Amino acid sequence: MLETTIVMSLLGSLLLIGMYQFPSRQQQVNNEQLFWERLNTLWKQNIYMASSQQKARSVIFYTTDNQPQQIEFHRFNPQKPSEAIKTPVKLPPTLKFVQRPKIDGKYLNRIYISKTGHPSLTTFKIYSELTKKTVKITTQMGWGAYHVTIE
Repeated sequence: MLETTIVMSLLGSLLLIGMYQFPSRQQQVNNEQLFWERLNTLWKQNIYMASSQQKARSVIFYTTDNQPQQIEFHRFNPQKPSEAIKTPVKLPPTLKFVQRPKIDGKYLNRIYISKTGHPSLTTFKIYSELTKKTVKITTQMGWGAYHVTIE
Protein backbone atom coordinates (compact mmCIF):
# COMPACT_ATOMS: atom_id res chain seq x y z
CA MET A 1 0.00 0.00 0.00
CA LEU A 2 2.79 2.44 0.91
CA GLU A 3 4.74 1.50 -2.22
CA THR A 4 1.67 2.08 -4.39
CA THR A 5 1.17 5.54 -2.89
CA ILE A 6 4.82 6.45 -3.48
CA VAL A 7 4.75 5.19 -7.08
CA MET A 8 1.49 7.04 -7.79
CA SER A 9 2.91 10.25 -6.27
CA LEU A 10 6.05 9.98 -8.41
CA LEU A 11 4.04 9.30 -11.57
CA GLY A 12 1.72 12.21 -10.81
CA SER A 13 4.70 14.53 -10.27
CA LEU A 14 6.28 13.42 -13.54
CA LEU A 15 3.02 14.02 -15.40
CA LEU A 16 2.68 17.51 -13.92
CA ILE A 17 6.26 18.39 -14.86
CA GLY A 18 5.73 16.99 -18.36
CA MET A 19 2.54 18.99 -18.81
CA TYR A 20 4.15 22.29 -17.78
CA GLN A 21 5.12 24.11 -20.95
CA PHE A 22 8.52 25.75 -20.74
CA PRO A 23 8.86 28.83 -22.93
CA SER A 24 10.21 27.88 -26.33
CA ARG A 25 12.87 29.91 -28.09
CA GLN A 26 10.30 31.07 -30.64
CA GLN A 27 8.04 32.30 -27.85
CA GLN A 28 10.97 34.22 -26.33
CA VAL A 29 11.81 35.76 -29.73
CA ASN A 30 8.16 36.78 -30.15
CA ASN A 31 8.13 38.33 -26.67
CA GLU A 32 11.20 40.42 -27.50
CA GLN A 33 9.72 41.56 -30.82
CA LEU A 34 6.47 42.47 -29.07
CA PHE A 35 8.40 44.50 -26.49
CA TRP A 36 10.30 46.47 -29.16
CA GLU A 37 7.11 47.14 -31.16
CA ARG A 38 5.21 48.27 -28.07
CA LEU A 39 8.09 50.50 -26.94
CA ASN A 40 8.30 52.08 -30.42
CA THR A 41 4.53 52.65 -30.61
CA LEU A 42 4.28 54.19 -27.15
CA TRP A 43 7.36 56.34 -27.74
CA LYS A 44 5.93 57.81 -30.96
CA GLN A 45 2.48 58.21 -29.42
CA ASN A 46 3.86 60.10 -26.41
CA ILE A 47 6.04 62.36 -28.56
CA TYR A 48 3.08 63.23 -30.79
CA MET A 49 0.63 63.74 -27.92
CA ALA A 50 3.08 65.90 -25.95
CA SER A 51 3.51 68.27 -28.89
CA SER A 52 -0.13 68.31 -29.96
CA GLN A 53 -1.52 68.81 -26.43
CA GLN A 54 1.38 70.99 -25.26
CA LYS A 55 1.77 68.83 -22.14
CA ALA A 56 5.11 67.44 -20.96
CA ARG A 57 5.45 63.70 -20.42
CA SER A 58 8.05 61.39 -19.00
CA VAL A 59 9.44 57.91 -19.48
CA ILE A 60 10.46 56.18 -16.24
CA PHE A 61 12.78 53.20 -16.00
CA TYR A 62 12.08 50.94 -13.03
CA THR A 63 15.17 48.92 -12.20
CA THR A 64 16.31 46.49 -9.54
CA ASP A 65 20.08 46.13 -9.29
CA ASN A 66 20.32 47.71 -12.77
CA GLN A 67 17.93 45.07 -14.15
CA PRO A 68 14.79 46.77 -15.43
CA GLN A 69 11.46 45.38 -14.50
CA GLN A 70 9.53 47.76 -16.73
CA ILE A 71 9.46 51.08 -18.51
CA GLU A 72 6.52 53.38 -17.81
CA PHE A 73 5.20 56.25 -19.90
CA HIS A 74 3.61 58.96 -17.73
CA ARG A 75 1.17 61.56 -19.01
CA PHE A 76 -0.87 64.36 -17.53
CA ASN A 77 -4.24 63.41 -16.03
CA PRO A 78 -6.82 66.18 -16.75
CA GLN A 79 -9.23 64.89 -14.07
CA LYS A 80 -6.57 64.74 -11.34
CA PRO A 81 -3.65 67.07 -12.14
CA SER A 82 -1.62 65.73 -9.21
CA GLU A 83 -1.69 62.19 -10.66
CA ALA A 84 -0.12 60.84 -13.81
CA ILE A 85 -1.69 58.26 -16.11
CA LYS A 86 0.82 55.43 -16.43
CA THR A 87 1.31 53.02 -19.32
CA PRO A 88 3.78 50.24 -18.44
CA VAL A 89 5.89 48.17 -20.84
CA LYS A 90 7.30 45.11 -19.12
CA LEU A 91 10.64 43.80 -20.30
CA PRO A 92 10.76 40.11 -21.16
CA PRO A 93 13.15 38.06 -19.01
CA THR A 94 15.60 37.78 -21.94
CA LEU A 95 16.31 41.54 -22.00
CA LYS A 96 18.57 43.30 -19.48
CA PHE A 97 19.76 46.87 -19.07
CA VAL A 98 23.45 47.35 -19.71
CA GLN A 99 23.29 51.11 -19.24
CA ARG A 100 20.48 53.21 -17.85
CA PRO A 101 19.69 56.60 -19.42
CA LYS A 102 22.63 58.93 -18.99
CA ILE A 103 22.70 62.73 -19.34
CA ASP A 104 25.87 64.75 -18.77
CA GLY A 105 27.58 61.75 -17.17
CA LYS A 106 24.77 61.15 -14.65
CA TYR A 107 22.63 58.02 -14.68
CA LEU A 108 18.91 58.70 -14.58
CA ASN A 109 15.73 56.72 -14.17
CA ARG A 110 13.67 59.18 -16.20
CA ILE A 111 13.59 60.77 -19.64
CA TYR A 112 11.55 63.95 -19.96
CA ILE A 113 9.55 64.72 -23.10
CA SER A 114 8.95 68.46 -23.29
CA LYS A 115 5.62 69.98 -24.31
CA THR A 116 7.13 70.54 -27.76
CA GLY A 117 7.72 66.80 -28.16
CA HIS A 118 11.50 66.89 -27.69
CA PRO A 119 12.94 64.26 -25.32
CA SER A 120 15.94 64.68 -23.04
CA LEU A 121 19.04 63.81 -25.04
CA THR A 122 20.30 60.54 -23.63
CA THR A 123 21.58 57.07 -24.40
CA PHE A 124 20.65 53.74 -22.87
CA LYS A 125 21.55 50.16 -23.73
CA ILE A 126 19.61 46.91 -23.49
CA TYR A 127 21.24 43.49 -23.89
CA SER A 128 19.39 40.55 -25.46
CA GLU A 129 20.29 37.13 -24.10
CA LEU A 130 18.73 35.56 -27.21
CA THR A 131 20.76 37.37 -29.87
CA LYS A 132 23.76 38.02 -27.59
CA LYS A 133 23.77 41.61 -28.86
CA THR A 134 23.40 45.00 -27.21
CA VAL A 135 20.86 47.49 -28.53
CA LYS A 136 22.00 51.09 -28.03
CA ILE A 137 19.18 53.65 -28.12
CA THR A 138 20.07 57.32 -28.42
CA THR A 139 17.28 59.91 -28.19
CA GLN A 140 17.66 62.87 -30.53
CA MET A 141 16.19 66.29 -31.06
CA GLY A 142 13.90 66.72 -34.05
CA TRP A 143 10.40 65.58 -33.21
CA GLY A 144 11.48 63.04 -30.63
CA ALA A 145 13.32 60.67 -32.93
CA TYR A 146 15.71 58.10 -31.60
CA HIS A 147 18.54 56.19 -33.22
CA VAL A 148 19.07 52.45 -32.70
CA THR A 149 22.50 50.82 -33.05
CA ILE A 150 23.14 47.09 -32.68
CA GLU A 151 26.51 46.40 -31.03
